[in-house]
Amino acid sequence: MNPTQLAEQLSNRNLIDGQSVPAISGRTFDVVNPATMQVIGAAPFSEQADVDVAVAAAEAARSDWASTPATERGRMITECGRILDAHSEEMAQLITLETGKAIRTESRVEAQLLREVFEFHGGLGSELKGETIPYKAGMIPMTIREPLGVVGAIIPWNVPAYLMGLKICPALVAGNTVVLKSAEEAPLCILRAVELMHEVLPPGVLNLLAGYGPECGAPIASHEGVHKVSFTGSVEAGKSVYANAAAHLAPVVLELGG
Repeated sequence: MNPTQLAEQLSNRNLIDGQSVPAISGRTFDVVNPATMQVIGAAPFSEQADVDVAVAAAEAARSDWASTPATERGRMITECGRILDAHSEEMAQLITLETGKAIRTESRVEAQLLREVFEFHGGLGSELKGETIPYKAGMIPMTIREPLGVVGAIIPWNVPAYLMGLKICPALVAGNTVVLKSAEEAPLCILRAVELMHEVLPPGVLNLLAGYGPECGAPIASHEGVHKVSFTGSVEAGKSVYANAAAHLAPVVLELGG
């Protein structure tokens, strides 16, 4: 399938609880090839109601996922990387179609890096260890690392697949479930990646929404069911994410500027 046909096939779809669904409102927005300014597809205009459904799916899945042995979670993430690598040319073509980046020097490089990202973090499944503290004789205090819960991850358009991997892999290996928001400029390559990962991942563990910052990103950051937020984007948008998450004391990781 050529990338234009694939983009059409991927149009108007979120992926929630393992199912491809449109936005609840039925609204969409155009996905444009910046090299030609041609509309190549459509994406769901996700809003608060869609965020609520995605967070609920992640919450429902998190107990079983957290109880899955960390080494098994790591194995599944590594397997996701293998599957994405097998589709790296397809991913590269979609990245170029959406972002206008050079296929040979940028998009293929990004798509081929995914396997390394997933393999690296998959290997961390055996490294999730607590600590023992030599308090006094006859007593062994210890720490046990537990997942936070539902993680919200918001990515930009410039290296969408690579940043997706850097955000979701450590969260998933650590036993969290994820609600991921793609960039409005590049939602289709991320949808295809998440779709492929569902050959391995259980439903609800990784949920994907397409949409704009104010209508979709802000509700993710402010949602009381989201226990941590990871954001890459502009300084101004980062300030908004920080403020929204602070209202319910969710920790935030920000990568800002350029």
